[in-house]
Amino acid sequence: MLQYQPTLQQVSVLKSSYLANKKAGESPLFWYTKIMKRAFTLIELMVVIAIIALLTGAAALAYSGIQERARDAQRSNDLNELKISLSTYYEAQIPQVYPIATSKTILNNSTDILATTLKPNFIRNIPLDPINSGNYVYKYMSNSTGTDYTLYATLENTNNTLGWGGGSSWVADGFQVQP
Repeated sequence: MLQYQPTLQQVSVLKSSYLANKKAGESPLFWYTKIMKRAFTLIELMVVIAIIALLTGAAALAYSGIQERARDAQRSNDLNELKISLSTYYEAQIPQVYPIATSKTILNNSTDILATTLKPNFIRNIPLDPINSGNYVYKYMSNSTGTDYTLYATLENTNNTLGWGGGSSWVADGFQVQP
């Protein structure tokens, strides 16, 4: 174990303070121990590091949840934008119908049914899911007559029932959410 070695100047201060404080009744090692108290012990440093690690972990968990909620809010806004575009398209058609897709169509902004019918007159770009991979894609399906449609989105926060996407309902994680 390393021992503290005072410098020559500190030794001379210790000697003079010993002589000065001998009359006051202080311990001869008073100044030496006072110099030693300036350093942190290993235990104190470990406690500080542990506290910092706990705070960092808590902040990381909170940040992750914030990102999920932000992406879910973006999904709700995207579906609402699609709803408005589909409503505008519906009103402009004679007879009034929505784009017909009798099976779930993944929206990709280029070749899907909504991209070919809504762009560029009713919407500039078809919004894509913030993650846009795996289960996180938007899907569209209408009935065979084009009088109703459903937009599909997968939410990350399963307790979330944000907003309304369009048609008579929108589906999140396979559960139908009524407007």
